[in-house]
Amino acid sequence: MNNKFTLNIHGFVFIALLVFSGPVLGETNRYAGDLWALVDSKQVMAAAREITLANYPDCDEATVEKKMVRVYRADGTGESQDEAFVKVLTEKGKRNNRTISLYFMLPYSTVEVVKVEVLQADGAVLPVDVAANSKEQIDDSQMSMNISDPNSRILRVSLPKVEIGDVVHSITRETTERPIMPGEFAEENVFEGEGFLRHASYEVHAPPDRPLQRIELRDGIPGTVRHSTQTGDDGSVIHRWEVNNVPRMFPEPSMPPGEMVLQRLLVSTTPDWRAVSKWYWDLSQSHLEATSPELKASVDELTAGAKTDLEKIKAVFYYVSKNIRYMGLTPEKDRPGFEPHDVKITFNKKYGVCRDKAALLTAMLRAAGLQAYPVLISVGVKRDPGVADPFFNHAIVSVEL
Repeated sequence: MNNKFTLNIHGFVFIALLVFSGPVLGETNRYAGDLWALVDSKQVMAAAREITLANYPDCDEATVEKKMVRVYRADGTGESQDEAFVKVLTEKGKRNNRTISLYFMLPYSTVEVVKVEVLQADGAVLPVDVAANSKEQIDDSQMSMNISDPNSRILRVSLPKVEIGDVVHSITRETTERPIMPGEFAEENVFEGEGFLRHASYEVHAPPDRPLQRIELRDGIPGTVRHSTQTGDDGSVIHRWEVNNVPRMFPEPSMPPGEMVLQRLLVSTTPDWRAVSKWYWDLSQSHLEATSPELKASVDELTAGAKTDLEKIKAVFYYVSKNIRYMGLTPEKDRPGFEPHDVKITFNKKYGVCRDKAALLTAMLRAAGLQAYPVLISVGVKRDPGVADPFFNHAIVSVEL
């Protein structure tokens, strides 16, 4: 019987859960047509008048209306648009809505803030000059992990004038130029949070030759989400979810991430986790085989005195742990955040991020006569066992004993 001995190499696969610019695989509709029509602001503001701190004393803000539209093609490219109306109820809510941040990674997609305005109760509209108040920059949070990847970026828009009682109206877009997994679409949306959610709609236009394979509503709140489908003129299947009157949640100490315990909808075209496994193996295999005589000689030297497979594993593992520095400097060109460098490059340069170190350890264990494999995992937010997607953030190694 085979047992699995898992080795953890420090570090994270640096990816974003949103979609991200690069060579276009599919044609874009440039957000033209009725399906991208905007919400009637007057009707939303009429509904917003009923949302007050007196009526919702535990809320700092409330989502009055949110419209989300997704269109994807068989090759995995597509467009998405979010239109949101958020009412500010307290000083904390005011602070929370002073900035709009969109995280993305090249070359997967581009992001755009189409419009931002502040709607006041007296009918006044304060438009925000997006160009003058926006800044695109490298995501500096990666620096804490010793990574400098210019592909990982943030677009931030500041709102100079927001007061209690105002409604922040924003329209943002993400255009998927290149999916993480070729030909696949997957997304997760949380329909619950630390503010009252009056109404939201989520619409996915699935092409007939690439339908959604998995649809799951987790931890649902009875009576708040309704799903319907219809067939479009082009044969696409239009899935629509209506979300109504979701009360706010109250976070508890040390609770898991909201993406694991709150009401959330997961959709994916990927049939199962086996398909994800095969994709990553095919992506990594050539890099695992790109060894060198020096690498093999090092393995022979490290394992020369080993009497058991476990002793071989420990010798190789501690070598990689102690001698290969965790550091990321240059962006990859094919599958950033996932594809490792050739193992001989990592071995020679003595540095890499977790997927590079995991690939090197795998190759060295194989050179020692063991069956080892790179393994993608998710640190923090765990992946759903029933809905396959590629949104991992860490790489480790599994070896058979």
